[in-house]
Amino acid sequence: MYDTKYKRFPISKGNGKVRWITAPNDDLKSMQTDFLRDVLYAKMPHSCATGFVPGLSIVDNAKRHVNKRLVLNIDIKDFFGSIKSKSVQSVLKEHYGLSGSYLDDKVSMCTWKGELPQGSPCSPHIANMALWDFDHWLSDLCEEVELTYSRYADDLTISGDTIPKGLVSKIRLKLGSLGYKLAENKIHINGQHRRQMVTGLVVNKKVQLPRSIRKWIRAVLHSGTELGLDTMLEKSNKEFQQIQGYVGLQALYDKQTATDQLQILKQISK
Repeated sequence: MYDTKYKRFPISKGNGKVRWITAPNDDLKSMQTDFLRDVLYAKMPHSCATGFVPGLSIVDNAKRHVNKRLVLNIDIKDFFGSIKSKSVQSVLKEHYGLSGSYLDDKVSMCTWKGELPQGSPCSPHIANMALWDFDHWLSDLCEEVELTYSRYADDLTISGDTIPKGLVSKIRLKLGSLGYKLAENKIHINGQHRRQMVTGLVVNKKVQLPRSIRKWIRAVLHSGTELGLDTMLEKSNKEFQQIQGYVGLQALYDKQTATDQLQILKQISK
């Protein structure tokens, strides 16, 4: 009924690979947005979940792991695609009390060819709720051994003084029982002698963008100040809005630097 109301298109992941987005048309998107606002937001994800939660950002996620001896990064492979209609049905039934034909219709409305589409406004929240029990289990497990756990969509981060042997195996088995797989090549444990990253931000001593990006921002702004807007864009190989986005992101943890650099950008663009 709803499958024909989507379009699929690729977007670059910046590493030579693409991510396929399955986006609803305007009418279906409006229906999904209403359902998200009026029904789904009535119950929020576990407190360890920070991705796609109103009022939270990647900085809120990263802050939980600042200045920790060890940081463990784990990725769930094909996160949205692993969530099938049966899981969506369970979420809507168990967490929201939906039933009967109304439940069937909403499951159909929120899925595409039997899985959660990456492009629907409902998908991130449903994905968070689908991991409610897992988040509760892992939060309790980490709390017992004085570890901090948070999840930003498919990115799981655990930090503390010691990462117990076998913890990753336990997580792998638990997620496997729920139909998920780990991205094995993205499992990393880093101590403070190495760069510790959480959702793209450095957390060794404080939250900040990686040094390479901060250096790049300064170079781009210098280029714009000295040579003008057109040369800045040509040398950076970025759109103005992209540069603005990198600079503005800093406002989430360093408002003064972001404000100063945004003012420079404003002068360059005149």
